[in-house]
Amino acid sequence: MKVAMAFEPIRTRPYRRVLERIGRLAKEVGVRRVEVSLPDPEEEWGETEGLPHWVEAEGLEPICLCLGLRMPLSSAAERRKALRGLRRAVELAGALGVKVLRVKPLGSEGEAFEEVFGPTSDLFSLAVLGAAEEGVIMAVENGPACARTSAQLRRLIDKVASPFFRASLDLAEFEQCGEDVLTAVQNLAPFSVHVRLAGPWASMEGVDPPPTLRGVARALHIAGYRGHLAVVGREGQNVDELRRAVDLVKAAIDLAPQPLACDGRDR
Repeated sequence: MKVAMAFEPIRTRPYRRVLERIGRLAKEVGVRRVEVSLPDPEEEWGETEGLPHWVEAEGLEPICLCLGLRMPLSSAAERRKALRGLRRAVELAGALGVKVLRVKPLGSEGEAFEEVFGPTSDLFSLAVLGAAEEGVIMAVENGPACARTSAQLRRLIDKVASPFFRASLDLAEFEQCGEDVLTAVQNLAPFSVHVRLAGPWASMEGVDPPPTLRGVARALHIAGYRGHLAVVGREGQNVDELRRAVDLVKAAIDLAPQPLACDGRDR
């Protein structure tokens, strides 16, 4: 496990300015490994041609590319558009040598999971074929627009049934839906390739990792997790606050091999 930085969507154009801000914020925090958000595949995709140069010029290491996927997929036209975007993102990740494509379903909680499950699993079952060819793991993230709970996300993973389709865990989203974070991580750790720490997780205080963070790192360690724990910063957030969060995550990773003092959940 390693620590990385991510940033809430930066609302600006053109796309190269997004990259410039990611680079500046990462350097201020002192982290090289970063998530790289992608533009809308139907609008500014040509701007992604500058990605290889930016990566080299900034001296940063993209740990994953991140694509927003507008939900729900109500029509055949919407599903075709989504599949086209996923394929473009997978091809770009393959060209850059990035092994993970984080897919964030976008939209508010509207349709019930049972209603979106079929079209969504069908879409990912098609898209993952190209991901396998490129050697890229497609990691879908929990959230209100699609699979909100760990059980729903696990069901989606089981349905697609590919080693190139895995989970990206947003711990703050689990908290928002009332699910115990540690239980969710324990349920999904064997199927996860990326973990995000946003909201209160990116503004932790103190000198020692909070017990829940230690429990998360421990559960991931037990599962043999080899991905990143990405601290998600906001533009304008205090840099010292972000640095402290990064340091606490590093400490939790270092302590992960050690058994917990026993809350009964170290398994």
